[in-house]
Order: sequence, then structure tokens, then C-alpha cells
Amino acid sequence: MRTKDKSVMIGSSMDVKDGFIHLSTAKQTKKIANKYFSGMLDGYLLKIFYKKIQPKIKWEANSKGELFAHFYGEIPTYLILEAYPLSVREFNFDKLTY
Repeated sequence: MRTKDKSVMIGSSMDVKDGFIHLSTAKQTKKIANKYFSGMLDGYLLKIFYKKIQPKIKWEANSKGELFAHFYGEIPTYLILEAYPLSVREFNFDKLTY
């Protein structure tokens, strides 16, 4: 998780490059983590207050037609409800509460 300062999250280096923060639904989380972050040694899985950021989310289709949430802007850190430190190789996604 990258922050501009301690008050806003700007996302990962991939997010900055793409111009939006990549978000996943609870059902998408495990698949996306394994596809893009496999072997990551450190990082965070964030649970964000969806209703507060919903107006700035655009649901956009990937090449397979699956919809993914993209947040255009910075997310205030006070909207991060939980932060799970993780190593994708070891993290148990089944223990998460949604």
C-alpha cells in the first residue's frame, strides 16, 4: 500500500502506472491475488468502506468480459476498515469476513 502522505492511499506502483486503484470484490480477491501477487513476500489486503467510495468507482470489463472495480482518485486512509498483512503464499483467504 502506497500513500502520498498518511491521510490518503494512492495504491500500488501498478495502480499509479494505470491511473486508478485496482479493487476486487470478495469473490475476486483470491484469484486476483494469486494471478498478480503470487510469491509476494509482503503486502496488505485492505477492506475498504465501499459505500463511501462507491461514487468514484467505475466497473470496467477485462478482456474476458469480467467486471472489475477501478477507483479513480485517492482513497482516504480513514476508509480502510481492516488491513491484513499477508504473504500470498501463506495467507488463508477463507478466514476473511466480508
